[in-house]
Amino acid sequence: MQRDKNFHAELLASMVTQLLEGDLDMARHQFREYIIGDMGLEQFAQEIDIPAKSLSRMLGPNGNPTSQNLIKIITSVSKRHNIKLRAIAEPA
Repeated sequence: MQRDKNFHAELLASMVTQLLEGDLDMARHQFREYIIGDMGLEQFAQEIDIPAKSLSRMLGPNGNPTSQNLIKIITSVSKRHNIKLRAIAEPA
């Protein structure tokens, strides 16, 4: 995971797409697993200035993260791995 730069970009794009498509449960789960595998919840929580317990709860099975917290997470991950996100609208 640490060595493959494309992996980070593809996974972040997948997680954001899940959010935009309304699959919050899967997106929360993937963000949690991604953060744990990348740097750990404690260190990541410090980086985005959210208590680790709050981060763990909001990304847990019954979590309900605010849009502000989701933006913090997405922004932090994209900056950490030098990923530029952009939206592309396609007909369904």
